[in-house]
Amino acid sequence: MITQRLALAVCLYGILGLLASRGAGAEEVPTEHFFAPPPTTDVTVSPDGRYLAARSDTAVQVLDFDTLARVGRIPRDVEYVTVSKYWWANSERIVITTRLATKRSDRDWPTNSFFAANANGKRWSSPYQLFRDGERRIGATIVDTAEYNERNVQIERGEQPLYPHRGRVSPALMLLDIYTRADNARLRKRQRGPVPYGNLYPDREGNARFALGWLEGGGRTMFYRASPDAEWTDISSELGEDRSVTVNPVGFGGDGKLYVLSNHASDRIALYALDPLAGEFEMVKEDNRFDVGEVAWNAAGTKIVGVEIEGVSPKFAVLDGSDAKIDVLRQTARTFRGEAVRIVSASKDGRRLVLFASSDRNPGAWHLMEPQKKSLRPLMALRRGINASQMAGSSALNLKARDGTDLLSYLTVPNNPAPSLPMVVLPHAGPHGIRDSWTFDPVVQFFANRGFAVLRVNYRGSGGFGREFERAGYRQWGAAIIDDIVDATRSVAEQENIDANRVCVLGTHYGAFAALAAVAREPDLFRCAAGHAGIYDLALLWGRPGVAPRHLGDEESLARWIGRDAAEHRAQSPVHHAAQINVPVFLSHGGVDERAPLAHTTAMRSALESVGKTVSTLIETNKTIPERGVPEFLRGLMRPADAFHDGRAQARLYEGV
Repeated sequence: MITQRLALAVCLYGILGLLASRGAGAEEVPTEHFFAPPPTTDVTVSPDGRYLAARSDTAVQVLDFDTLARVGRIPRDVEYVTVSKYWWANSERIVITTRLATKRSDRDWPTNSFFAANANGKRWSSPYQLFRDGERRIGATIVDTAEYNERNVQIERGEQPLYPHRGRVSPALMLLDIYTRADNARLRKRQRGPVPYGNLYPDREGNARFALGWLEGGGRTMFYRASPDAEWTDISSELGEDRSVTVNPVGFGGDGKLYVLSNHASDRIALYALDPLAGEFEMVKEDNRFDVGEVAWNAAGTKIVGVEIEGVSPKFAVLDGSDAKIDVLRQTARTFRGEAVRIVSASKDGRRLVLFASSDRNPGAWHLMEPQKKSLRPLMALRRGINASQMAGSSALNLKARDGTDLLSYLTVPNNPAPSLPMVVLPHAGPHGIRDSWTFDPVVQFFANRGFAVLRVNYRGSGGFGREFERAGYRQWGAAIIDDIVDATRSVAEQENIDANRVCVLGTHYGAFAALAAVAREPDLFRCAAGHAGIYDLALLWGRPGVAPRHLGDEESLARWIGRDAAEHRAQSPVHHAAQINVPVFLSHGGVDERAPLAHTTAMRSALESVGKTVSTLIETNKTIPERGVPEFLRGLMRPADAFHDGRAQARLYEGV
């Protein structure tokens, strides 16, 4: 969501700058500081606590935990890929997988290749290189670092359909030797499951014990077995008839139970335990308003000690108050007041930890902790150009829609604000499965730094608030969702410090759809609208007749989200309501975006121009990137680029506007 907003923020500065008025004494932060990509995106500690690993796009750097001296560097294997994920396979060896370094805004393209090296960067090997052998639809991922066998990691392998489909055809678990120097994978101990298409999940000894998948025709299926030698038991009936049910296994505990995050038995995603002996799910933790987000294991990885919930602000629900990790979180909550603290990595004995602290003002920073030594020291910041003291705080608002629906929203007001503030409304993209939150957002802070109040609304359909709230947005993209945005905007615009005559609405992808639909619906509420890489015609999402859509979601999901009714599509799509738009509109696009193809933007521009409306555009196409040794069969995918794909390009665009 954040990256989708970046280019739009750059485009709009020229338009909105005339409306904004910074408060006295507010310091203007250079734009590139907001949008520069973080040099490091992940930090972990080795199982024995001796080393730290820090990931960038091009390499994994390894540091000594005590001195922070560089121990080694493990670079990407070829220039046309970026580092995607990495694992400590054991205390000396790191395994890395990559994705193609495409400069597109539509999706990631995994290479399904792995390479490994020791912490010092030596004994480099590439044991699994399927993608470059031309097996383009074979997918593999690491599912377990095989602590019971330090020479191997466990992978799941199988034919993998194209995005957005999850799972694999005839998935199989097998061990991959990570020390072999050959380019041919040494695979053994192959295990198959009962699902023709889906995923398998191993227990702590690497035995396939749980399977989740799909049947031909789209039906969901779920199996478990009580032991590695037992027959598989079908428990698909637990899923019910709702195809949108989520079941996300998070691992086997030391008690032999499988823990899953699921909403199969409740409106909200909760933590459940499946006892394979009894074949029954038991609810462990549920929140009364929000979905459970992630789980926190103890240092040994044998027990879940708490769950993270993205509520009004991030919160942590304790399940085992006696665990050492909980003591650490209690201590650091006092040290980092006003910030959310997570333990992102721990050594096997729990003596050395990596913490990440962040807030609405602070993009985040890593810290190193040794609880027994009572030692806490800073490591590095996520965004070096951002000073949290210069950023603006975000306040949660519980607003009401016209039908009484609760809308958790966030209002960010500039530091040292002017007496009467112009306001930017930022509908998030999606619209389903994601939400706005209290955490740092560079686009929000950019506008706040320029003197705008910023309103974000979790309209119906947003994720994180339960199935019913999300389903309430189905087939309402241009109807009830827009009502929610309008109602929230009116409510906030009535505040004394907001200038109701200077409100603009803007967004990316669905956020652009919402912006144009809102000004068509309420031309007197907004002074301008803008959309970057927007969706403006629901019918166009279905693509050509007989061609299943792949750019936004699978066919089943799209039918659920927007339906197939042509009259409904026309009634809700802003491209058909250009005549009702009486404010200036700005449209931008970078040329390559399969989720929101350029055809949407050109159609919206034509619709506005045909009825004599004011529309400005910044559309850049035919952007390409150097091939840099890209194999012939990949060049068609790698060469086209979104014109605003990185921070440097956004800065160039910003200067142009």
